[in-house]
Amino acid sequence: MDATNKLLIPITAGMLLILSGVFAIIVLWIPLFYNEQYITFGAIGIILSIFPILAGILSIKRKLWMITVIGASIGLFTILTPLIISGLLASIGFILIVISKKEFH
Repeated sequence: MDATNKLLIPITAGMLLILSGVFAIIVLWIPLFYNEQYITFGAIGIILSIFPILAGILSIKRKLWMITVIGASIGLFTILTPLIISGLLASIGFILIVISKKEFH
């Protein structure tokens, strides 16, 4: 693997994690408007969906690898949402972050 590909792995992982968090927030906001009994679950899901976005930002900056891994692993819980694609994006982003550990400062 050449140097350009190594630099693109954390950026790709960051973009995938940000997309994962945004998709999860969009999907988890919808029940808040239709039924009052989902407000708690929606709020918890939205809070959990913020962590992949933050991990994606850290991954793009290539800083704080351990916190990025923790945020990406919290993003894996979004696979429980009705939109499974957010969990799949978080899974791929998590794998890419683990592979590119040497690229972080």
